[in-house]
Amino acid sequence: MREEPARTGVDLDREVPLADGSRTTVRSLHDRVAMLEPGIFRFYEVKKPTPETLQTMTAKIEELASDLDAYGVIIALSDSEGSTSSDYRRYIPRHFEEMASRSGGALRQIAVALDTNPVVRVAAKFIIGRVASAPFEVYRTPDEAIAGVRRALQR
Repeated sequence: MREEPARTGVDLDREVPLADGSRTTVRSLHDRVAMLEPGIFRFYEVKKPTPETLQTMTAKIEELASDLDAYGVIIALSDSEGSTSSDYRRYIPRHFEEMASRSGGALRQIAVALDTNPVVRVAAKFIIGRVASAPFEVYRTPDEAIAGVRRALQR
């Protein structure tokens, strides 16, 4: 899924810093976002995420979902190492609460499939437990997450 720079004004070649000091591009982050089926989006977390990497990927989802009455997001943690900074872990709940608020109720579910390594599972459960006003659900497998988002979209 590639967006047209002329349409959105997004510089796809702009570099975004990762937590280890390396850099990636907006294009690379957008390539981590996919629509699995109408209304169901998935993004793969990067190995060394920052608030800006999360903002870039979820902004792409919000753009793609802007005309939808309902949508859900699946966060794939298979590339994550679980070694995120404390600043980033504090940022995540606020980010998704704001995303849910901006959606005006269209964002029906944020699903996380915890079929990753044990360190990532512990960190994800801790962070998700702090998100009170965003519609988070935890699943054991990606297939269960897709089925759960489907159910949420039917409500």
